[in-house]
Amino acid sequence: MVDGKEHRTDTKGSLVPITLVKPRDLLQDETTRKIMGYAIALSEQASRFKAHVAEDISLFEEILALEYEAKIGGPKGNKTIMPMTVFSGSQSAPQINTSSGPSCRLPRAWSTNA
Repeated sequence: MVDGKEHRTDTKGSLVPITLVKPRDLLQDETTRKIMGYAIALSEQASRFKAHVAEDISLFEEILALEYEAKIGGPKGNKTIMPMTVFSGSQSAPQINTSSGPSCRLPRAWSTNA
């Protein structure tokens, strides 16, 4: 709020009175903020999962080394552990490249034009 009027920040960082923002742009902003809210929550959950998996695999490796003088993993650091039933498993691979930004891109399969 500036001088009692609601504003939005445009792509250049300027404050624009809400009365000058097109309804289409407000809808797009609202939708994007909603989607990004879901994405942030999911990202936080995935980060917690990743930390739990790393801790569990690290503990498993310690026990394997101490009790069985064995180790898992290849020269690049990739590790695969499988349950005896082989219905599911867990893989750990060093992450090479990640990036994130403020934009939200949908996979082509989600696009209405695909």
